[in-house]
Amino acid sequence: MHLDFRQLRNFVALVEYGSFNRAAEAVCLSQSAFSRSIQALEQSVGHPLFDRQSKLPTLTLHGQTLLPYARRFQELNVELSSHLREADDAQNGEVAFGCGPAPGARLIPAAVGEFHRRLPQARVRFHIDNWYALHHALTSQQYPFVVADSWQAELDPQLRVQPLSPQRCFFVCHASHPLAKQGPVSIQQMLRYPFAAPIYRRVCVKCWRR
Repeated sequence: MHLDFRQLRNFVALVEYGSFNRAAEAVCLSQSAFSRSIQALEQSVGHPLFDRQSKLPTLTLHGQTLLPYARRFQELNVELSSHLREADDAQNGEVAFGCGPAPGARLIPAAVGEFHRRLPQARVRFHIDNWYALHHALTSQQYPFVVADSWQAELDPQLRVQPLSPQRCFFVCHASHPLAKQGPVSIQQMLRYPFAAPIYRRVCVKCWRR
């Protein structure tokens, strides 16, 4: 049995509109072309789908059996079309997001390089900024996600936080600093001196609002 998507669409339209004229108009066909489509579907199924003795289109037992499957075919057709459009957008579209200074220095360039290797036609645009600017861009839906430190985002119930893999960090001092003259340095030794660092714990993806 061969089932044609357009014939199934016309079959569902006839059930929903309850009239050959209105159903034919809804699918942009002449009434004769619409009637031939229904007849061709009945030939494919091998049974009448509508009671021809009734003034209004009334489903036969075979028509009642086919109806939920025809509607499911329509849903699958819409779903498939949507996924194909998304795949096309992912391959040829643009990805835009924000990120903090720490991931923007090393993590993002490596990720963008891998992204371009897999999808060479797609474009990537990212903006490096502080958390307050990123939070505003995220909640105003300027970006679908941002990559930044997680602890501030975890305090906001509007946001969903997806942790990424842990990233290594390094402490740097001037060559003339006393610590530079030592071998391995413990945390206790390092904390004896003042130091400056960005607020940084772990890099995460902050996704759209819940």
